[in-house]
Amino acid sequence: MAKKILIVEDYPDQIELIQRAFQKQKSLDFEVEFAFTGEDCIRKYSSETFDALILDYKLPDYSGLEIFQKLKQIGISVPVIIVTGQGDERVAVQAMKEGASDYIVKDLGYMNSLPKTVKNTINTYRLKEKLREKEEFLEKLVNNVDDIIFSIDMNYRFTYINQTIRELGYD
Repeated sequence: MAKKILIVEDYPDQIELIQRAFQKQKSLDFEVEFAFTGEDCIRKYSSETFDALILDYKLPDYSGLEIFQKLKQIGISVPVIIVTGQGDERVAVQAMKEGASDYIVKDLGYMNSLPKTVKNTINTYRLKEKLREKEEFLEKLVNNVDDIIFSIDMNYRFTYINQTIRELGYD
């Protein structure tokens, strides 16, 4: 099944080059859709399902980070890659702190590597989600048994105690 990608880019020449890069990588099986403004992106994301989102940092109405923040308010649940023509480290750090999965600078060859970067980002995101779900399951499982379960580190300090030990008055 094709992975559906929403790419937010306002320059038609960039859009054409991005489309070509994804068409060259047919084996990766992507369905690419474009939005041209932040508002267009939010509208499309709210009404359709995507596997990943690629945000240009500099758009006519919002920055990529502003769009990302707005999408987080409505509950974004896909990996986000911020792309910019500027190699500004502050933007990269801020993007990663906000929860972006990756940050790419538009250099000469970035479009050729973009499809593989998106594929890897989606795979990593899905693996992290599966790991998070398994951790939540194990946490619930361990906290719902009547036995005392704990772990200690090399210095004999508790690193984990389950709910049963807390119910007995120990913390």
